Amino acid sequence: MNLDQIRLSSTIAILSLLLTSCSTTMTLGRLPVQKANQPMRQKHLCLAIDGTNDKYPLNGNFGLFIQPGLFLEDIVVGELSAFYEVRRINAGNCLGNEKRLNVAIVDFQYSAYVAVVMAEAQSTATISFKIIDPDGSIITVESQSDRISGGETGSARLPLVVVTREAIQDAVRKNVDLLVCYERQGACAKPDPVDRRIQNVAAKYLQIRSTGSVEEKNHIWKVPR
Repeated sequence: MNLDQIRLSSTIAILSLLLTSCSTTMTLGRLPVQKANQPMRQKHLCLAIDGTNDKYPLNGNFGLFIQPGLFLEDIVVGELSAFYEVRRINAGNCLGNEKRLNVAIVDFQYSAYVAVVMAEAQSTATISFKIIDPDGSIITVESQSDRISGGETGSARLPLVVVTREAIQDAVRKNVDLLVCYERQGACAKPDPVDRRIQNVAAKYLQIRSTGSVEEKNHIWKVPR
């Protein structure tokens, strides 16, 4: 090998090393950058419910207000009797960019229905409920003003569900975000501890403007995604 060939080989080797070094430096230096104005994940829902029930009267407003920027564990649920009617929708606190939230209203005492509430607050204050019967049939109830009608009784009385492991699995399959259990004198026990896919989220309460008295307490269960 002559001197020119040695010089050429050395030059190629040096250039190759330089290219490899630059490529490595560029790769290592390419760190993920978070945008300063990146929008926060939102779950936004605004409801105001007047509940009436012959056995558990609630003569007032039940409000569930979820503002932008709150996550599932921040959601607040107020006390309410087992069966209720949606009387009025109040979108006054809605600030736009509403997101759909799936809520399963859960009860241990009254029936074995799976009630999946599809609630979406809009500027027109429209809310719809999709009640899924155990046999798979769906009852859809909608309100576009101050009164909901639908179902066999002519009012939006929601059948509730006994929480079992199967019910939790069913809720997961149906994309439910929350399981809400209304407790009556210890009748509402925690779900089967063997199924650890749900976590106990501290029960929180809303002020209820009511002339009646309701003794229920609430437990909120977050269904992990």
